[in-house]
Amino acid sequence: MRQQPTTSWRRLRYAGILVWMALATTWGCLTPLSNGILEGTVMLGSPVAGAQVRVWQLDLDGQRVGRKPLREAVTDEQGRFRIEMGAAHGNLFVESAGGQTRELWSEEPLGLDPEVPLVAIIPVYLPVQHREIVVSPFTSVAAALVEKRPAEPGRFHEAMQGVHALIGGHLGGIDILDTPVTPIDEPATQLTPGVRHGLLLGALSMLAGRMAEETGSSVRGLNTMMLTAALREDARDESGLLDGVGPDGPIALGFCVDPPNGADEPLCRLSAQTLRQDLAETLAFHLLGSPQDGTGLSFGDGVALANEVAQGTETALFGNVQPGNVGDESAPVITPLVSPYYEESEDAIAFEDDLTPVHVRSEAARIDLSEVFENDCEREIHKHVDVLGADDANPLRWRFAVKDDLAGFDVDDLLVQLRVPGVASARPLAVTSVELPEGESAPGRVFEVFARERDAEELARVEGRYNIEIAATDRLGNKSPVLRGCWRHVPRAAPLWAGSFNAASGSGSFDETRLESNNLAPVLRGDQAPVLARLEVQNNTDEDVFLTLRVDDIVGRYSATWTRSRVLLSEDGGMSDCLQTGECSGAPPPDVVDEIIGLQPIPDSLVTLRVFDLATGVTPKCPNCRPNEVQIAAGGHFEVQAVVSSLAFLVPPSINRAQIQEIQVGPIGAQAQLTGVDNGGYVHCPDVDPDSGLCRQRFSYQLFRALARATLQFDALTISAVSSPSPLIAPRSPQPPVAGDDFTLSSPISAGGTWTTVDANLPIPQ
Repeated sequence: MRQQPTTSWRRLRYAGILVWMALATTWGCLTPLSNGILEGTVMLGSPVAGAQVRVWQLDLDGQRVGRKPLREAVTDEQGRFRIEMGAAHGNLFVESAGGQTRELWSEEPLGLDPEVPLVAIIPVYLPVQHREIVVSPFTSVAAALVEKRPAEPGRFHEAMQGVHALIGGHLGGIDILDTPVTPIDEPATQLTPGVRHGLLLGALSMLAGRMAEETGSSVRGLNTMMLTAALREDARDESGLLDGVGPDGPIALGFCVDPPNGADEPLCRLSAQTLRQDLAETLAFHLLGSPQDGTGLSFGDGVALANEVAQGTETALFGNVQPGNVGDESAPVITPLVSPYYEESEDAIAFEDDLTPVHVRSEAARIDLSEVFENDCEREIHKHVDVLGADDANPLRWRFAVKDDLAGFDVDDLLVQLRVPGVASARPLAVTSVELPEGESAPGRVFEVFARERDAEELARVEGRYNIEIAATDRLGNKSPVLRGCWRHVPRAAPLWAGSFNAASGSGSFDETRLESNNLAPVLRGDQAPVLARLEVQNNTDEDVFLTLRVDDIVGRYSATWTRSRVLLSEDGGMSDCLQTGECSGAPPPDVVDEIIGLQPIPDSLVTLRVFDLATGVTPKCPNCRPNEVQIAAGGHFEVQAVVSSLAFLVPPSINRAQIQEIQVGPIGAQAQLTGVDNGGYVHCPDVDPDSGLCRQRFSYQLFRALARATLQFDALTISAVSSPSPLIAPRSPQPPVAGDDFTLSSPISAGGTWTTVDANLPIPQ
C-alpha cells in the first residue's frame, strides 16, 4: 500500500502555513492576496458537463458561513470549471449540482438531479497559488464521513484531512481531492496516480451498472449518482463507518432481492465490501480490458491496484473486517460449437465457361466438425487441395465458446494449435472473434479458427491423423484443460476437366496409316506408335494433380491376310550352266499362298496410354511419381493418347517381325512398294539341253511375303483414372460431374472405331 503523509505531518504543515501567513500580514512583507485560482473537474465515471458549481465558505469548525456562495461557475464539456477566488481562503465547501454525464456501461445520456449534489471540502484553502481539485463520489463520501469525526474546536481541517488520507490510502494511495483524473479512454504507459484515480472512478460506475443489471434497473433507475448518495447515507449513522448501515438501517439500491440460503450477498445491498471487494472485483473483472478501458495497461498492473482495494482493512472506514483478495481459481471453460462442413468426398463438379471447376455440394453431405472433439479419431474428413485457400467457401473451420465469469481473458490468451502427422512442432492457428446471428446464443464469447494450406502446408500433401488443441488462460493465469480433437485428414486432388474420348484422326493417328500410302513396317515391328484415340485434359486450378491412367478393357476383333508370292523379273535365253553352278533350278518357283489370320479378339497388348503436354509437346517428367503416374501441372493443357503399342498379333508366327520392312517388288521401273519381307530371287530353268545338260531358257523371279489386308475393329476401348494431390497420398477416383455432364474422369470412358487397310499394289504372280 502506498504511504500517505501522516496526520501529524499534515498538521505541522498547515499550522506552519497559517503561522507564516499571520506573520507575513503582521510584518507587512506580503502584498494583499487577491488572485487565487481554483480549477477542477467534476467526475463520476465520466465528466459531468453543464453542472452548477458553487463554492461556500466554511468556518474553522466546518460550518457554512453566509447565505450565499463565494463564487459560482458552470462546467464545460470536459466537466472542468475555473473560478477566480480572489483573496478567499480557509475551509471551502465545493458543491456541484445538476449537469449531464454518461455512465461507462450505457450509451444513454444521464441528467443529474440538481437536488442531489456532488461535494468536496477543501481544508485550509490558500490563495497563494493555483489549485486544482476533483469533485467526485469519493470526495462526496469523504464529506459525509467527516460529519461523524470528532474534531477539536477550530481544527475541522485536520479531521477533513484525515478522512481524505484514509480514503485515498484505501484507494491505492491517491489523493482523492488533488490528484487530477487521467481519462481512461486514452492510452496510458504506466499506472500513474491520475490513471489510478480514473480507473477507480470508472470501476465505481461499472459497479453501479452491475447493480442495475442485478436489480433490473435502467440507467435512470440506478446509477453512480444514486450509489454515491447511498454511500453518503451509509456514512451518516452513529458508527460513521462504510458498513452498509445508515441512520435508518441497512441500505439497498433498486429492487434488491434477498439471496437464497448460502448464496453471496447481492451487490445492491451495501456492506463493508462495497468499496472493497465489490469495487475491486469490478475493476479487475469488469473494467480492465473491457471496451470501456482504453488505457491498454496490462491486466497484472490493474489487478495489483484492485488487490490493494480489496485488501483494505482500515478500521476507521469499515470497522472490523478481514482482508479481501481479487482471486479466481476457476479456469476458463471452452465449449465446442456447431461447426458446419460439407464432406467433400460427396462433391459434384461443374465447370464454368473457362472450364474452371466449381465444387457443388448437397445438404446431405453436411457434417459437424465439432465431432472431432469426441476423441475417437475415426471421423474421416476429405478436403480438396484446390480449395484450401483463403477464399474457400467450405473451410476447415471450428467455432467454440470461451467463458470466464471473473478474471476474464483476452483473445491473445487463447491458443489453438494444429498437429500434423510426422511433424514435432505444432502449427498455431489464428483466432478471431465472431458475432453470432441475432437470436442465437452461446455459453461465452464465440471464436473461430481456420485450418488452411497457409497455416499448415501438410494439409495439401499429408494424409493421416491430425490433432487440434484449444486452450485458454484467464487474466490471472488460470489455465483451462486443453480441448483436444482428432480426425483422419484425407487430401483430395483438384478436379480435372476431361473432354471426349474419341478415335484419333489426322496427323500421327492410326486412322491415317494405310498400306496404300504408308510404310507399315515400323508399326508392325513396334518402332512407331500411332495414336488410336485421344482425350483432352485441362487442369484449371492452382494445384498440381498426379494422375494415374489404366486401360480397363478392349473389346473388338482383328484379322489379317499375308501373301507368300512371287513376281517375274526377267526371261533370258541362251545356254547357261546355271544348273551346274546352282544359280538356277529346274523346279518351278514356290506356289502363291495366302496366310490368313481369322477374326480374333483384340489382345490387351494393343495399346498403352501416354500423356503429352500440349504446350511443350513432350511427356511431363516426374521422377517421384509412381509407375504409370503422371504430373498434371497447375494451369496445364494436356492430351491423353491411347497409342498402338504392339501389332504383333497381325504377324503370322512364320514371319520374323524384326525383318519386316518396306520392300520394292517387281522389275526396275515398274516396282511396287509393299510392307513385308523380301525373300530374295529365284531362277527357274524349265528347258534343259539333253545333250549338254545346259539350261536353254531361264525365268528370274522375286520371292516375297507381304501384308495384303488388315482389319482392326475395336468396339470399346475403355480407360479409367485415379488422381492424387501428391505421390505420397493414395490415389482416388475423381469427383463425379453434376448431372448431365461427363467432363470428369470419375467413371471409365470408352472410344471405338474400325481400321481396315488393303494393299492394292500387290503384283499379280506369273
